[in-house]
Amino acid sequence: LEGEDALFSVGLITDLQYSDIPDRTMRYGGARRYYRNSLAVLREAREAWREANATTVMVLGDSIDRSTLEVSGGNEPGVALERVVRGFEGLQPNFVLGNHDVEAIPSRSELLGALGMGGWGEGAAHYALRPHQGTKFLVLDAYAVSVYTDERRGEALSTLARERGDLEGNL
Repeated sequence: LEGEDALFSVGLITDLQYSDIPDRTMRYGGARRYYRNSLAVLREAREAWREANATTVMVLGDSIDRSTLEVSGGNEPGVALERVVRGFEGLQPNFVLGNHDVEAIPSRSELLGALGMGGWGEGAAHYALRPHQGTKFLVLDAYAVSVYTDERRGEALSTLARERGDLEGNL
């Protein structure tokens, strides 16, 4: 169903990978990255969602870029993430964790708190969302046990060693 016949609408955005650093060409693939422009892209998306009366907004990971770790002077990962979250002004985004998010902010409590995801139990980033009666989105936490997180890194490394053997060069 489209337009006025739609039961609900969902705004989707992924891989903003915001960082307050100059544009640069990636070492792999040679693609040009426009880190600061991510907030402008988010503003455009926010206005489009408002015009479309989006009832739900889903952010599908990588809200910030791992490069926030490379820079000092006000570009800490937490500051970058706060800028992204503020960019959803007037909306209630539902976040999914991405690898850049958990790499840049390895403390789960800090990351989940910044994203407003702290209400599902200790360290939980999975949840169910009902945008409309009869519809349920299940959001899974692909990084519950991960080499990117502080709390369960050892468990992730043990599992990888057991399942893959030699980890040298595989992380």
